Amino acid sequence: MAAEPLILEQIDLLSAQLDEYAATREVVQCHTFFLAYATDIVTKHVLSSSMGLLQDRTKALNWQRSIKSLALSVRFLNPSMGLVLDSHETMFVETRKYLANRPEKLPDIYNCDEQKKSQDRLAQEAFTIISAGGDTVVSTLDNALFYLLSDPPRLETLMQEIKTIMPQATSKPSLAALQELPYFTAIIKETLRVSALITGRLPLQCPDIMQYKEWSISAGTPISTTIHDVLLDPTIFPHPNSFFPERWLDEETGQLVTHLNPFFVPFGKGTRMCQGMDLAMAEIYMALAVVLRRFELELFDTIRERDVDFAKHCLLGCRKRGVWGSGSGCWA
Repeated sequence: MAAEPLILEQIDLLSAQLDEYAATREVVQCHTFFLAYATDIVTKHVLSSSMGLLQDRTKALNWQRSIKSLALSVRFLNPSMGLVLDSHETMFVETRKYLANRPEKLPDIYNCDEQKKSQDRLAQEAFTIISAGGDTVVSTLDNALFYLLSDPPRLETLMQEIKTIMPQATSKPSLAALQELPYFTAIIKETLRVSALITGRLPLQCPDIMQYKEWSISAGTPISTTIHDVLLDPTIFPHPNSFFPERWLDEETGQLVTHLNPFFVPFGKGTRMCQGMDLAMAEIYMALAVVLRRFELELFDTIRERDVDFAKHCLLGCRKRGVWGSGSGCWA
């Protein structure tokens, strides 16, 4: 994957931050650093320059508060809205720097009318991509840590598998090698499934008449699928709220099953599915493997009902007000 060197570079910065906590046995709020990691990658990937959150803790904390305010503002105008406006201003600055140094020939994605290439439009698009590309990755990493640190036998099984391609704690795995690990892949798929991060309907409209079985659907009719309901459907996934990665593995061979793939929809399906899926999966695979291999972690004051499970709908699921976030309180 083209972004692999960038991801490894940011993982080294993430590890350096966690090393400082490990040296003092302080409690680390993993959510903050995972958000900085994911945001720095996507800003570098989209705008050719990183926001530098992994190198500035104050800036990272401010960005975390901004993203939280954005989620809450979906429900109502709140006093933290100023942080959201500050975030838009940050994107305006970043896109201005990009446009000042952009190549003469832009990629095909920019082959549109000039109005759509304006700085204001690009700043809005950048903010959408960066905010969407950060929080979903972060919540998956948070939740994976919570479920694994809550379940030592499964964590030990996973570590034995990871060590086959990362014999040393300092080993840098390739994405391709990690994706070949069946148990690790099952862990990630089950985390994405049970987390069911997207709680909104994400409706689309087709400009033409659509035919579905015996029904004709009029042009312009809003159509949506609730991803959350598919991933937690008990008729597809028995005991859907339980973290059970083995459901993705064949009992006899230990290899990944395929019959559940049509219902694995955390990124949507079809031509309008998440365009950043491959980058997001790469970030999750590589960061989770490295953090687990390099550090011995344990949960600190983290309770599933309070810190992991959703308490309200903000397009993405939101947890109870005032908590750190899933799996974020850890000893490093």
